[in-house]
Amino acid sequence: MVKPSGVLQPEFHAQLMVQESDWKPHDENKLKVPLISEFLPTLSPIYWFWVMNRFKVSNKNDDIGSQLSEIYSLTAQQGNQPTRVAGGGVLAIGLWMRIDRATFDPLLGIDYYPIVCWTLIGVGGFVFLVGFLGCCGAVQESKCMLGFYFFLLIVVFVGEVGAGILAYYYHDEVRTWMDSHMERTIKNNYGFVPAVTAAVTTMQEQMKCCGGDRSYVDWMSSKYYTEGKAPANTSVPLSCCRDQTEVGCNRGQPGQPADISKIYTQGCIRSMELWVQEQVWILGGVGVGVGLLQNYCFRFIQSSF
Repeated sequence: MVKPSGVLQPEFHAQLMVQESDWKPHDENKLKVPLISEFLPTLSPIYWFWVMNRFKVSNKNDDIGSQLSEIYSLTAQQGNQPTRVAGGGVLAIGLWMRIDRATFDPLLGIDYYPIVCWTLIGVGGFVFLVGFLGCCGAVQESKCMLGFYFFLLIVVFVGEVGAGILAYYYHDEVRTWMDSHMERTIKNNYGFVPAVTAAVTTMQEQMKCCGGDRSYVDWMSSKYYTEGKAPANTSVPLSCCRDQTEVGCNRGQPGQPADISKIYTQGCIRSMELWVQEQVWILGGVGVGVGLLQNYCFRFIQSSF
């Protein structure tokens, strides 16, 4: 048994020794260092950063010094690539949701949907910058930057878990509030507030639905009809028609179409709930993907040493 040159701190791990048979030329070397635990991958980056600091290398040009330096840099550079990919993915999802469905803001509430989108954009950008910081730290071989990078990875991981718990706990309350808000908005603001009118029209056309919770019957009690804003002899807005080019497709009395087969019969609240569920599945998939990529980062750092 021989102790590697420059290693003066053996107390950090019981009998940390290196066999001569484990010590090979530079092109095929493999330094064997004990793992803290396969069950604590999240804490492993901190452990390895601590291990590297405990090595006191007297000469960076000798075999041990060059090997440790190369492992230290290569591991951090390759290990943080999934972090940048995950951050870019979350950022892209946030931008897509914000741009693609910004028209529905008046129906979902003043704050709810934009806050979700901007939160995703902010978190995605932050995670991407965390990965960039790790890359810079690896290139510069800065222990301070890499230590901060590992700390931020833990912060992001804890934040993701907390956000998932809150989303699961409050999802029923959010859905109930969203349904009642959209019902009131359709009945009271359609035809009077341009943004709401455009949002309802787009929703009914794209989601192939009509009205609120009770479908086309809801238009009977809407201010759009009770206060005479709607065209005469129409039962529902034109956007409820299956074929808007067909003349008289929405003919009838308010909420009582002459030919029900020519209009959509599913209520828009149900359609919107299904759409929101799809977005939740997308967000959940992104969250799981980010978690798996982060777990890869942690385990890659473990296995590389």
